[in-house]
Amino acid sequence: SMSADVTQAEDGDLDERARAEAMPTNAEGFRRHRSLVLGRHMARHEGVKPGTEAVGTFKGEPVYPRDAVVVLRSKTQWRKHARVVRDDELPSPAKLVKPIGHRQTFSSATATLEQSELEAGTTDELDGDAPEPDSNRIALYGEWQTDPFIPPVIGPDGKVPKTEFGNVEMWNPACCPVGGEHVREANVGKAAAQLGIDYAPALVGFERRDGRQLPSFDGIVVAACNADAVREAAAVITQVQLEKQAQKRREAIVARWEKLAKAVLVAERLR
Repeated sequence: SMSADVTQAEDGDLDERARAEAMPTNAEGFRRHRSLVLGRHMARHEGVKPGTEAVGTFKGEPVYPRDAVVVLRSKTQWRKHARVVRDDELPSPAKLVKPIGHRQTFSSATATLEQSELEAGTTDELDGDAPEPDSNRIALYGEWQTDPFIPPVIGPDGKVPKTEFGNVEMWNPACCPVGGEHVREANVGKAAAQLGIDYAPALVGFERRDGRQLPSFDGIVVAACNADAVREAAAVITQVQLEKQAQKRREAIVARWEKLAKAVLVAERLR
């Protein structure tokens, strides 16, 4: 009806006026604004999806609704969230940001680990992505540029699918290859090697040591059908190590007693 249309138009005008009244008159006013944001005030891991409509402009700069701001992540960070950036999206990152701590030296052993990166939120995490060669910037992507991660499958031969660096990224249980098992007991790598069972070290994160970003490993990934054999062999290796350590301690005690006894005899003779 006509009255409904008029009411709707009035409501629209009120919304526009409310927005206009809420629009700050200087850039600083946007910094802590509850509902509006300028691109310059977004955190380095924040952005807006392409096609997001600006609600206005401030000195030629688009003004966006704050609830349109989304989290952007690097390729490695998305893998930590069990998502993968699509190949066709790789050349078109949502944002390019300067590396953090780019003056530090990094491990050449793994190129997945060349820069530190701020994870969305408050934790300072390492994203493991090298800067883009042409711009020396880290590429960040939005969720709309990703697909859910589908873990690879371990075949009947028990071969574990590995990254180009020979490991399996185990950011969370969803990353484990289908038909695989994450085995975390002591000496499991040594046990698998001795048994001739194919395995991959489990990369669980990155850590900072002596100013360098280094990969952090926890256990290995093997075909589930081999997991028990690896655990049993690892337990034997650990037991042998413990026995050797105990034997060394016994020998050290005996050596100390012999030294003491000799010292006592020498003291007796000198009296």
